Amino acid sequence: MRPQPSWLSDGTLAALRLALVKVAPDLADRRLLVNERVVTSDPRFFPGSAVLDEAFVVKFAWSESAARRIVHEGTVLTALGSASPGLRLPKVLARSARPGAADY
Repeated sequence: MRPQPSWLSDGTLAALRLALVKVAPDLADRRLLVNERVVTSDPRFFPGSAVLDEAFVVKFAWSESAARRIVHEGTVLTALGSASPGLRLPKVLARSARPGAADY
């Protein structure tokens, strides 16, 4: 049984930085720029993104529905990359279904 996904309390830099410390501690102290653009009338359902160290894209959510979509996307990218290494896909360096969980 898969664990229930968790999500960040909000889309702030502080919440994202705390999640990075849990999920990818070796990347957590690098420069992080949160994309402030929200393309829905209710930002709780919008997955957020940030650029880490001008080299990595970080995706995150602050709602259950957005968290489920991001978890699914990470699972698919990882599976496709393993099954067909020649495909030109973004490499998933770290992922977690529970970055916002207190019991992490």
